[in-house]
Amino acid sequence: MRWVHIDNVDAKKTAIFEGARKAWLGAIRSEHGALGDGRPLFWESRGTATNTYFTLYPFRAWADLDARRAMVAATETAVGDAAVKQYDTGDAALVSPHYSQIWRRASDYDIASDAVAGLTELTGTVGRIEVHIEDITRDEEFDKAWKSMKDALVAKRYPLACRVYTSVFGEGEIMLLWIASDAGVYRGAPSLKSALAAQLGAKKSAEIIEALRKIFPLRKAYEVERRPDLSNLGY
Repeated sequence: MRWVHIDNVDAKKTAIFEGARKAWLGAIRSEHGALGDGRPLFWESRGTATNTYFTLYPFRAWADLDARRAMVAATETAVGDAAVKQYDTGDAALVSPHYSQIWRRASDYDIASDAVAGLTELTGTVGRIEVHIEDITRDEEFDKAWKSMKDALVAKRYPLACRVYTSVFGEGEIMLLWIASDAGVYRGAPSLKSALAAQLGAKKSAEIIEALRKIFPLRKAYEVERRPDLSNLGY
């Protein structure tokens, strides 16, 4: 599972938010070694007015979240109030909403040919996060359409990998992370419609796309890039 925190930041104040984060990383790395702060992996989506930052923290059992809180508290104690207060200055850049979710991996639905089998949230560099809602009354139809798409894309050796997550609470949203090894591969990847049509033909492709559009509507999409400079993986 993943604890995921979403920060929305005023695009005009990005330097404030990122500056506070980088100063914090400097404090916990240079002064006290590589301390954990519970926010190991950052992905960012840049918008016109708002930038969105996704922080992913992997865990196996619910008790691990208690351990995460204890780790954060210990780090804050180690670095001292001044560093914590400096980090908190980044909050001045936040805009509503900012919140946390729990995402559960749904790896059975992943789409990744052998060419991109190694791409994950840790190794991909750019991609797209799509937020969907499934009509659960049509679960069998969804599974059939998804399997047809998955089989076709794997056979076509589609250059992006799709990693799938479900939201544990709330409305049961399903998140797709389409990821590429680099920006050139991402920009050069054919659309799903084109890739499916090349493998299955235009008619069958259109049927699959239309079925998923109705059963599995898209709520929101974010073009994203991994931000190793804001991440804290080395502890």
